[in-house]
Amino acid sequence: MEKDESLEQEVNAIYHAIQEREDFIRAINIDMDKGENPKRQRNSRILFYASIIFIALSYTFIKIEQSPSANTVIIASVGVLIGYLLMLGSIAIDFFKLKKDLLLLIKNPLSLLFDGFRQTAGNDVAFAQALQNYSTRSLVIVKNRLSSQSTTVQHRVSSLVGPLSKLGLLPSLLALSITFLIKNTIK
Repeated sequence: MEKDESLEQEVNAIYHAIQEREDFIRAINIDMDKGENPKRQRNSRILFYASIIFIALSYTFIKIEQSPSANTVIIASVGVLIGYLLMLGSIAIDFFKLKKDLLLLIKNPLSLLFDGFRQTAGNDVAFAQALQNYSTRSLVIVKNRLSSQSTTVQHRVSSLVGPLSKLGLLPSLLALSITFLIKNTIK
């Protein structure tokens, strides 16, 4: 009985160590995101949503009238043009935000990849050293529980979405377009 309690305490300690590692990685990602200008991020989102609204309103404006006049078509075309310009502005703001990383990527294409590997390896070594203190049996129990949780989530997602990971996106889109074409030709 006492042995089972100590095993359960070890398992809980391992879960706690895993949670601390995930929190640490999340904190690193948040610190990296803090370097961005939140006002620029907000402006990019506002431009993107405004572009979608302009394009949607322009198409709706044309669809409302049965036979749109030349003025209506011109106004709707200008609205679509403004929408696409706003979308390009949003992309330009995002590009400017990532300019430093893109320039680094152009100068040395593999540097970002190796920096990521170095950081991940450092985190994994620290995590392995933390797990070194626990028994093999408790580590196996945690591994089995985590793999069971992962499998459960994967089955739930596949029951909602279907086996898209096995089919791929292109065959799914092709099947959807063929179905749409067949449905329209039957009418």
